[in-house]
Amino acid sequence: MNVPKPATLNRDPGLQPERTSLAWSRTLYVLILDSAGFIRLGWLKHLPIITGAGMALLGLAAAIIAIKYYRISTAPYNLYRPDLTPAQKYGLFRLTSFVVLVVAAMIGYSTLSAR
Repeated sequence: MNVPKPATLNRDPGLQPERTSLAWSRTLYVLILDSAGFIRLGWLKHLPIITGAGMALLGLAAAIIAIKYYRISTAPYNLYRPDLTPAQKYGLFRLTSFVVLVVAAMIGYSTLSAR
């Protein structure tokens, strides 16, 4: 009797994983550049809220980089590991949404208070 093998993490042996990795790398570079711009603008204009928003974005970028390299370093050992549970995915979505909303609120507040 033939038993089907469990699905591996890499279902597409083509170029799709490489394109996805490159897209995430470009996104991280832009996020780091944007955070540097916010930090510089806040520092030059003496707006601590903008500087804090830049620091929050830089922290988010650092967390994404750490997770990316952790997953890459453990990938050979986790080929049959199931993906994130729905609760974990929802938690990550909530955390990312919270950081984005806080940064947007900080930027909005600083533009309104600068008038």
